[in-house]
Amino acid sequence: MITLATEVEVKGKTPEQIIHWFMSLDNETYKKWHPEHMAWKTIKLTPNFVGSIIYFDEKIGAFRMKLTAEIVKAEPNRFLVFKLKGFMPIQSYLSLSLQPTSSGTKVIHEVKVGNGGIFTKAVEWFLEKSGLVGWFEKALNKHAQEEFKNLEQLI
Repeated sequence: MITLATEVEVKGKTPEQIIHWFMSLDNETYKKWHPEHMAWKTIKLTPNFVGSIIYFDEKIGAFRMKLTAEIVKAEPNRFLVFKLKGFMPIQSYLSLSLQPTSSGTKVIHEVKVGNGGIFTKAVEWFLEKSGLVGWFEKALNKHAQEEFKNLEQLI
């Protein structure tokens, strides 16, 4: 399994504020959040977030991603786990973990791709050997750092 993780501190904001902001996103706010954000749509929103479905369109460096995601796990004000659809023909997840700190909230943004099967191992090998994992990891880290620093002004 390929795991790409970024940690960033959002100063002056609580986990509750970040989750509330994130789960009430609309297209206009999403585009203000980061210059590489193209579109956002909440398709379904459930009271406890599990089963909620979103669509987002964004660029990570030179790579454009148009994804639908379903929240498959959630713990109030602690974490959200999204199952991504349309990223690759193998299992892909995005998780956001929130930990309160003395000055705000530490956000751990993590993307996991793969399930350990033979097809997944072949894809992982190709992505690693081609350098795409390293390139995407660098672009994703930069994007996530910028996104979550921007929250300090948006919330």
